[in-house]
Amino acid sequence: MYNELMNFDFQVASEDKTQETTRGKIKNWIFNYPKLLDALFEVAYFTGMAKKIESPEGDFYAFGHHILLRFPYTIRATCVLIEKGFYFESLSLVRNLYESFFQLRYFHKHQDKITNHVTNRRIKFKTMFEEIAPGYYDEIYGKQLSEFAHGGFSSLLFRSHYDSPDSGKILMGNQYEERGCTYSLNQVVPILYGILNYIPILFPQYPKLVQESTEKKRKESIDWLERSMNIHMDSKPSSKKFYDLVSPLIRL
Repeated sequence: MYNELMNFDFQVASEDKTQETTRGKIKNWIFNYPKLLDALFEVAYFTGMAKKIESPEGDFYAFGHHILLRFPYTIRATCVLIEKGFYFESLSLVRNLYESFFQLRYFHKHQDKITNHVTNRRIKFKTMFEEIAPGYYDEIYGKQLSEFAHGGFSSLLFRSHYDSPDSGKILMGNQYEERGCTYSLNQVVPILYGILNYIPILFPQYPKLVQESTEKKRKESIDWLERSMNIHMDSKPSSKKFYDLVSPLIRL
């Protein structure tokens, strides 16, 4: 007979404690990422409109602007989960962010394919990924993000730790773990960089419409995210493989 079982109150208390610890561990991110989201919220006001609504360009503007409007909310939700220690759960949203941005990049190049993709025969993600960033689909999206999102065996890493086949520990509640926290955040940084970097390319009216203060925020955000990625590569040289794979997606 168990004297004390896991319960809701313990879970909520563990989330609060994890969030407090996380904010102390990643102070630089906690201080700066609201500014990054401000830039992302603001740029959506200055994308302009297609010259002809019922056209491939019009299809892309409707599709692209909808995704752009959604990005800051998904990133915010991802960060809340990370702060509270829901590392495994956050990765499904990370996967969604990459799927969305790959679609933006792909359909910007193939605006004439949007209608058929939506109403008839959908283009496979692998086709999009391989055209934009060859190798990313197999190495990162497939082996990592999809493995976690579909509840594969690797997902056990976030909740259980085994010393042997019949001995281990199950994490009850949430707690700060550097590996889980940094893995998720290091996936968010490049996608946020890529979105902000490509705004003037995806929406060519943006440079003429944007107000000076918003463009300043966008450029400052890009610079900060660039420095963050460089710091990560310098401190963990093995991460260079990931950045090499994601680079064609996020860089001009």
